[in-house]
Amino acid sequence: MRRPEQLTDTERKCLDELCQRSPALATTIQYARRLAAMVREHRSERMALDVPLADVRLDGQRELCTLAAGIRRDCAAVLAARPPPTLRERSKATSPESSC
Repeated sequence: MRRPEQLTDTERKCLDELCQRSPALATTIQYARRLAAMVREHRSERMALDVPLADVRLDGQRELCTLAAGIRRDCAAVLAARPPPTLRERSKATSPESSC
C-alpha cells in the first residue's frame, strides 16, 4: 500500500468510493497505514505496536484479529524485517530500540 500522498487523484477517488461502500475496508486501511508508519519510522517501543494491535482487537474483525495476534506473537521478527533506518532517521532517534 502506498502512502496517501503518493496516490494519484484517480486512485484517491476510487479508494474513497470503496471506503464509503465498505466501512470494514476503511477501517482496515486505517490500521494498515498506522502499522506501516510505525514500521517506517522504526518505532519499536512496546506501546507503539501494542496500541494499534489493541485497537484491532477491540474492533472485532476476525481476520484482522488473527493478523494482529500473529504480529504480536512474531513481534521480534516483524521488527527485525524492517529495512535499516536511513542516516536521517538514525539522527532523529531519541530512545534506544527495545523489544515487544
